[in-house]
Amino acid sequence: MFGIGEFFKKIQGTFAKEVLLRDAIRQAVLHQTGGDVPIHSISFKSDAIILSNVSQSLKSVVYIKKRSILKEIAEKQNIKVLNDIR
Repeated sequence: MFGIGEFFKKIQGTFAKEVLLRDAIRQAVLHQTGGDVPIHSISFKSDAIILSNVSQSLKSVVYIKKRSILKEIAEKQNIKVLNDIR
């Protein structure tokens, strides 16, 4: 049986992957659109990225450049396959 330290290391590793994934998304959106999305405004639902608390104009630009943003995200990380941005 593993100790409590091993349990917390596993949790910490999962959290670190989540932060790296959200940072890759933030950088891709910034590079492609010029708009900065806070990390706490990025969430996931299945294989889709959900942007909350961002302006409608930024959402429109993200929608227009969706394919190039998703391609850049896929190049930067291999943690999760993402197919849509909402």
